[in-house]
Amino acid sequence: LFSTMKHPLESTFLTLHSISSVLAITLSLLLVYVSFRHTPKRFATYGIMMKFNALVDVYVAIGSSVCLQRIIAIDWALIIISYGPCEYIGPSTCFAATVTLLGGSTCFIYTVAASFVYRLMIALWVARDDDIAVRDLMNRKHTDYGADALEINQRCSVPTRFIVGFLDIRSVTSLTYLLILVVFFFPIYAIILCLR
Repeated sequence: LFSTMKHPLESTFLTLHSISSVLAITLSLLLVYVSFRHTPKRFATYGIMMKFNALVDVYVAIGSSVCLQRIIAIDWALIIISYGPCEYIGPSTCFAATVTLLGGSTCFIYTVAASFVYRLMIALWVARDDDIAVRDLMNRKHTDYGADALEINQRCSVPTRFIVGFLDIRSVTSLTYLLILVVFFFPIYAIILCLR
């Protein structure tokens, strides 16, 4: 398959990359077919996101298989070597395939980040305790804080509108929210920021 290459290890990796690209395109096309033809009506809203992700997967798999790239970092430079079919057309085609691959991957990362934010939002709504109870607890334990009014200066104070929280962080809903926030969300967000 890659007979012009001098290094057998490089040839092996590129052959594996080609096989995985063909498999990725096949599975992505199958996912697109299934998501468009067999999504139940009750999952129609979620199905939109699933169809979008399936199409992005096809987009990324095609970009990856066309460029079959190898990226080498030298100081502050990134050298992209393409071994795929794009090399028979020209460097602009290889660069376009790389942009397709990286753009689709970025789109997918943002979609995943948005879905995590949505899940975190749902967990927060479920875990949230009654605002009045939280305010009363604050007034009982910290009377000097004045949770009912925010003092701007000595003559002016305004009612505090937003006091939310958890009355018992040992409850299942609160622990679930905090687990998602601390254990899952921040590392994933940090990874997304690094990849961006």
